[in-house]
Amino acid sequence: MQAADYTQQLAAIVTALRQPPSWWTNPWVLATFSTFLGVIGGFLGQLLLKVYADRQARQGLLKMWYLYTGSVLAVLDTLMSASPDSRRHQLALLSLNLPTAPEEYTNAHRAIYVELPQSPSFDVIFKASKALENPPDEYDRVNVVLQIIVQEFVAKRLTLRDVAKYRNKEETASFTEMLSRYGKKLPDVPPTPVPS
Repeated sequence: MQAADYTQQLAAIVTALRQPPSWWTNPWVLATFSTFLGVIGGFLGQLLLKVYADRQARQGLLKMWYLYTGSVLAVLDTLMSASPDSRRHQLALLSLNLPTAPEEYTNAHRAIYVELPQSPSFDVIFKASKALENPPDEYDRVNVVLQIIVQEFVAKRLTLRDVAKYRNKEETASFTEMLSRYGKKLPDVPPTPVPS
């Protein structure tokens, strides 16, 4: 049996191995290119991470401030719908029933809060409700705060669409019901059924 002759194939392999590599297979070129891609990827990743964190903070701020506004409205609505004897007692304890504003989270994300179109409305509601912490002698301050909240919605600086976006359906329905008790017909009320 004759042995196979591989000399031509071995010569072709040796010739291929002796040729200098292409410029794009040079290890230094590959290392430089991969470093460049890593830097670009890291930059884009940090940029996307910042956008995502800002969006999450913005949504968190809106959720908290709409919750605060709804809570103030609910406390004042409960006070106004109580009997006159109960009102006097509740008025004395009003500062205990008022919700805590999300000041700490707002201060942590002040730059984002300032850019919100709703922030002036939230500031007005916050300052007006802060005036209720000292027990008011009359219902005038309570009525003023109620009307401030209603007017912010009537003027469309705050919207029920945002309430529906950042709060659940039950809260949106009760928000709509309370606002309609103290205001004129409100614009942009989303058709949400009142839960039974």
